[in-house]
Amino acid sequence: MNQHVQQPTVDTLETGIVQRLSQLRAEWSEGQRRMEALDTERAKTRDTLLRIAGAIQVLEELSGAGLDDAGGK
Repeated sequence: MNQHVQQPTVDTLETGIVQRLSQLRAEWSEGQRRMEALDTERAKTRDTLLRIAGAIQVLEELSGAGLDDAGGK
């Protein structure tokens, strides 16, 4: 049995191209949205780390000053 494979028509090719283009645009939009969300999350994490670093520095300075004061008495 010999099966004949029908060649795609111009209309079929155009339809496929339009559908794929639509899919790619949707994926691109989703990627952009996700990138913006990650940028926002990164900025919030950076701010949190800066606050933690500041708190560590203050506590280290206070603990050092407290030890110096107690040792001098």
